[in-house]
Amino acid sequence: KFRFATAGSYALVNIPEIAKYEWHPFTISSAPSDELLRFHIRNAGDWTGQLWKYVREMESKSTLKFKRPGLERVETLNPSRLASLIGKGDSPEESMFPISKKINLPFSHIRIHGPNGAPTQDYLRYERVVLVGAGIGVTPFASILREVMAKWRSKKCECCGHINHSVHETAMLQRVQSHWVTREQAELSWFAPELSELASMDSGGRLEIHQHITGMSGKGTETSRRLVEAVQRVAHEKESHDIISGVRGAKQLTHFGRPDWRAYLAKIAQDFQGKRIGVFYCGPRGLEKVIRKVCRELSVSSSQTKVKFVFSHENF
Repeated sequence: KFRFATAGSYALVNIPEIAKYEWHPFTISSAPSDELLRFHIRNAGDWTGQLWKYVREMESKSTLKFKRPGLERVETLNPSRLASLIGKGDSPEESMFPISKKINLPFSHIRIHGPNGAPTQDYLRYERVVLVGAGIGVTPFASILREVMAKWRSKKCECCGHINHSVHETAMLQRVQSHWVTREQAELSWFAPELSELASMDSGGRLEIHQHITGMSGKGTETSRRLVEAVQRVAHEKESHDIISGVRGAKQLTHFGRPDWRAYLAKIAQDFQGKRIGVFYCGPRGLEKVIRKVCRELSVSSSQTKVKFVFSHENF
């Protein structure tokens, strides 16, 4: 079993059927306490493009056992065919449901070398951290948030649901502000279940989850954005549901446009005067330079707040 101790690690992956001698680094998006090892890999190059085709090909050869309620026979279907059939009934009783959670994928051996350390792993050295992921750069922070969620679950009272943070194993980490910047709304669904659960357990206001969509541009964009934001607010007021990201119980709605990093960090400086704030970034170099500059300038000019922003980054 592959084991790693700290969220934010990465590993090298080799799939001989794609490229026998090529090893590619990917951040582990699962938490150390998770049962399964997870990677989120974007189709953005020759090797990842071949991987995408390979997975689709293997999926087409896979099978999943299922049965219809009220019937004894067990049937087998391809997962894509099953997905087109499940849920077509008028009620849950009329729909098919799988009886096996394991899909038989005829994968060959996948070699993994690691885990390897990364700057993000230093998050436990701070009481307050800011996590910024751009695009697929969100993966190390997904690992961190999943680990926070696992720790919170372990301290949750079965009777009342209260999280006893006073005996939290990562007691030093008291506040987390997370930012995910992406051009595509569809990507926000990747971690919506985890973020929803975290939001439901965050009764003490320890966690801020900010998601930013920057891909809206062109004629009529401003009018469309205002209309979407109005519907978004109404849905959130009624059901505490962010219809853009799919996160339920979110205190912060998905933002449209580029974040104002100076405004975010300046507010943190005011709220936590005299503290060292860890700022962790993963993504393209362009945004790294912007956030690094803001951190440096606010740290230098913090004669009143006396806040020190410590910036760490990893690029892809």
